Amino acid sequence: MDVSLLDSTVPLYGTDEDLFSTSSTEAADLQLDFLNMLTTQLQYQDPLEPMENTEFTAQLATFTGLGEQQTTNELLTELLSTLGVDQLNQAVSYIGRDVVVEGNVMTVEDGHGEVAFELSEAGSVTVGIYDSYGNLAMELAPEEYGVGEWTLAIDDPLLSDGSYTFAAWMENGDTSKITTLQSGRVTGVINDDSGPVLDIDGYAVAFEDIRRVEEADG
Repeated sequence: MDVSLLDSTVPLYGTDEDLFSTSSTEAADLQLDFLNMLTTQLQYQDPLEPMENTEFTAQLATFTGLGEQQTTNELLTELLSTLGVDQLNQAVSYIGRDVVVEGNVMTVEDGHGEVAFELSEAGSVTVGIYDSYGNLAMELAPEEYGVGEWTLAIDDPLLSDGSYTFAAWMENGDTSKITTLQSGRVTGVINDDSGPVLDIDGYAVAFEDIRRVEEADG
């Protein structure tokens, strides 16, 4: 087929790289271009060797599918954007409230503090408390605990005021059945690439790690 016979509505492109620019083309525009080219090909095809109808049908179906996929992607983008805003608004509503989250940070004031953990299986649990340098500051003797959430009061005048970390384990150092918990007040929200992150007493905590929300004690 002589290319010179093609209708002028068929898009033509130069070969000079400097003339190219990045742009996005709607699937509907591509489909229209295809129909124009299809009409021209049918008009000037060799009657002795006609083009296969199935080939045109398949190409048209491809462009139709492209348009539907583009619409779906746009709707998904809008949905994800809406969900992100809703999640951020929900996280902001927690500012000033006390929450319990997965974590292992505890605060000591006047020798008093508390640690919390949740057991998925009953057994003997040992708790270790560590200072900011990772040194063991205190170890609670092993005790038997049942399935569920436990909060242990810490009362030791030898513990200096400040933040500590803690760990809990069962026999042979097994931690697979224990989830350590910490509580604190939400003082701010940071919206990073992975979603809203709560600022709890100076520590960044993922929004999905929230276990429980409580009324602040004033």
